[in-house]
Amino acid sequence: MAAPETLFVAGGLSALATRLAELGTRNVLVLAPPSRRHVDEVLAALHAFAPVVFDQARVHVPAEVVDAASRLLTDSEADTIVAIGGGSAIGLGKALRLTHDVRFAAI
Repeated sequence: MAAPETLFVAGGLSALATRLAELGTRNVLVLAPPSRRHVDEVLAALHAFAPVVFDQARVHVPAEVVDAASRLLTDSEADTIVAIGGGSAIGLGKALRLTHDVRFAAI
């Protein structure tokens, strides 16, 4: 991938899974808050992409959270981040994009 890509996909999780497959996605890092709201739905929809979950997204995106998520992103060899909104997970995804060449989708 020449530059990080942000995905805009209408049609819900099944449309996102289809688009990720079209792009050749191999592994996905799912970002979520500690409540893990909607994580099971996302994992089921994206099961083909060996999703790994980081569920420690925090308000104001503390540096130590970014560092921990960055290590998991590298270790998992994810080529795509899927952030389950609200703002904490989406902010974390944007922070990771500053230092990693990965696709980003916020849902």
